[in-house]
Amino acid sequence: MNSKSQPDYYAVLGVTQAATEKDVIKAYRKLAKEKHPDKNPNDPKAKENFIKLKDAFDFLKDAGKRREYDNQRAQAKRDRERYAAFSAQVKSRFLFSSLISEKIEGIFSSFHFWYPSMISVQSNGGSKRRLPSSCGRV
Repeated sequence: MNSKSQPDYYAVLGVTQAATEKDVIKAYRKLAKEKHPDKNPNDPKAKENFIKLKDAFDFLKDAGKRREYDNQRAQAKRDRERYAAFSAQVKSRFLFSSLISEKIEGIFSSFHFWYPSMISVQSNGGSKRRLPSSCGRV
């Protein structure tokens, strides 16, 4: 039983999850009278809607099926919440890392223009030192 392929049975019957078995039966009988295909001969989806109504009633009137359905809905909700939290965490880490990489790239991009313009100069002591070409010493 996949929660994505199943409709919300409570919404189909127009009851809440806290509805009692009597509330489910009452809601089904009321909607079955309104949505029966014989009462709606001009509606091409009447039979399909009535079958959905019957399926919802069959699930919610049976205590075992209803308990299983409620557990699966609760698990699906927890999974969605976990995914949302994980997704937010990944997005924030990506945003942070991209900001840091932009800052680092900005810092090193300034070196990129300065470093190639440096030249080697022989000092009197024999060691080489680098000076920017803008210093004017050659």
